[in-house]
Amino acid sequence: MVRRQKIIGIIINAQNGDQDAVVQLVHKFIPLIKKYSREMDYEEAYADLVAWTVKAIHKYRPLHDTELELL
Repeated sequence: MVRRQKIIGIIINAQNGDQDAVVQLVHKFIPLIKKYSREMDYEEAYADLVAWTVKAIHKYRPLHDTELELL
């Protein structure tokens, strides 16, 4: 639960303009990005997935307001 709270806190910081938080989140997902970019098997897949991840960070909304209350 603490790890989830930490990630949500980093996401909120990223959404508030903290570029270091965005970089930190992208680094957390690098193993998955690499895995899926190999499976997609085209040259720019890695860059596309990183860009998609950044967009997803900014669009993320918690399922419940209680997730924000935990912070």
